[in-house]
Formats: sequence, structure tokens, C-alpha cells
Amino acid sequence: MNEALGIMLLAAMGVLSLAALLQAVQAVFAELVGRARQLAAEYHGRAVALGVANGLFLFGVAAGLVALGDATGLPGFHLAALLIVVVLGAGWVLGLSAMAGLLGERSWPQADPLRRQMLGGGLLALACLAPYAGWFLLLPYLSLRGLGGVVMALFRRPAASAKQAAPAAQ
Repeated sequence: MNEALGIMLLAAMGVLSLAALLQAVQAVFAELVGRARQLAAEYHGRAVALGVANGLFLFGVAAGLVALGDATGLPGFHLAALLIVVVLGAGWVLGLSAMAGLLGERSWPQADPLRRQMLGGGLLALACLAPYAGWFLLLPYLSLRGLGGVVMALFRRPAASAKQAAPAAQ
């Protein structure tokens, strides 16, 4: 019985800490996460495809560098692979923060932005804890969609506003 209580407490603390992490990432990288959220919402299929392509590519390059490091015995390849995995993990966390914001925005549209992000992060964490569907369907989908949104936000130029486009037309 004590083990079950410990697991429940650990899961609750994990949900709270993940929601706090996603809020902290949103606060520090507000512009990037906001653009990623907007682009992932607007181009959801493209965001998932970009997330899959970039995730597989970076993971493949990192695995190749580890294999090359093992074959040659040079530690530099392992460090390069670690750097790639860290970049991939950062994109993953930024993307999950964007997806938490999107979930909060759609679930609680009247709430203030901080509350929306925290509730969205909690909802994301709880939904991804669901056995099988959450682990193997929802978490990969949201992760890849968020990663694709981050890639689009990083490499896509912001759209010109109507005021900037009007003088160019004259």
C-alpha cells in the first residue's frame, strides 16, 4: 500500500513540476514559444511532418556519431552526439511548452495567460500519463508537432503585417 501511495505522490509531483517547467520555458522564450504555438496550430500536419523529419534526422546523426566514436575511439564524436541530443531535447521542451500553451488556450480561453499555460501543462502531463494511448500516441504526437512548430518558428520569416505590406504595394 505504501508503494502505491509513493507512486501516486511521485506522479502528482511530476505533473506539477512539468507544468512549472513548461511555464518557465514559456516565460523565458516567450516569443519563440508563442510563434511555435501559432505555427503548430495553423499548420498542424506540416508541423508533425517537420517534427518527424528533424527528429529522425538529428537522432540518426547522433547515433552515427556515437558509432563512429566507438569505431575510432575518439571522444570528440561522442561529445558532438551529446550536443545534438541536447539540441533535440531543447527543441522538444520548447515544443511541449508551445503545445501546453495551445491546450490551455483551447481549453480555458477566458483564463489569464499564466493560468492557461499552467493548466495546459498539467493537462498535457496528465493526458500523457494515460496508459498506452497517452504514452504511445499522444505524447509522441504532441512532441513531434511541437518540435515541428519550433523548427518553423526558428527558420520561417515572420509574416509582414498589413501596415508594412501597404506601403510596399504603392
